[in-house]
Amino acid sequence: MRESLRRNPVQFRGIPRQVVLKDGVTLPNGQHVSQGAWLGVPVPAIHNVERFYPDPDVYNPFRFLPTETANPKPTMLVTPSERFLSFGHARGSCPGGWFASHLLKLLVAYIIVNYDIEPLKERPLNMIICDHSIPPTMLLYGCEEESSLHSVATR
Repeated sequence: MRESLRRNPVQFRGIPRQVVLKDGVTLPNGQHVSQGAWLGVPVPAIHNVERFYPDPDVYNPFRFLPTETANPKPTMLVTPSERFLSFGHARGSCPGGWFASHLLKLLVAYIIVNYDIEPLKERPLNMIICDHSIPPTMLLYGCEEESSLHSVATR
């Protein structure tokens, strides 16, 4: 799941902060940001840095498994990191991240146990709203009683 969130982050701008200084802030590159402006880090860009993630454009479901044989340290879905920002970082990390990760795992387990899964020929595009990327809200499912494929909105 961590690799899926790395490849498809929900937020494009992570760790948002508002400039509160009356005179604003001047960034190291000389650009001035006025009071009240919002800043954030580009999550998709960080999640695709090659020195952090070799072959960043390749989906590797085993990327976050421990590679050490003596004393392996697993990387959990919500383990804080400056390189993985799907749940934020440090003080700005999502307080519900642990709950969300457990809920996602239960949902995936339920789907695997109760449904036959087949890959789609082509993945539907995400819907982009402001700086959020929303996965498709349509499900395709088949029923044993019927041989036809059905489509249902998840809303």
